[in-house]
Amino acid sequence: VDDRIIEIKAGESIIKAPLREEFEKGERVILLIHPEDIILMDKKYETSARNIIKTKIKSIKAGDNILKVQLKAGNIKLTSYITRQALKELKLEIGKKVFAGFKATAIKVIKGNLNENNRV
Repeated sequence: VDDRIIEIKAGESIIKAPLREEFEKGERVILLIHPEDIILMDKKYETSARNIIKTKIKSIKAGDNILKVQLKAGNIKLTSYITRQALKELKLEIGKKVFAGFKATAIKVIKGNLNENNRV
């Protein structure tokens, strides 16, 4: 089993992802995570998700059956899609602090420079 994990410093957070290609230490990267892969939690739980970040809800936009939740944690911006039922049960609202969790395997790491603070 190849267990090589890359750690990416993003603001105050360390994001873990499987190492699929070679990067130089300090190299700037872009992290891509599908909104469907980000779960929201009212508190931090033990899960198989290697990445759990404390965030703040910046906006909630309604779609047909799905809500688009914009999150921010320092310089990290995330988007999560949730159901109306999840919104109601977690009592989510703009400004509320929640944990965003996602598996390391859900992350695609590419070389680039959207934000100068994201470095390997």
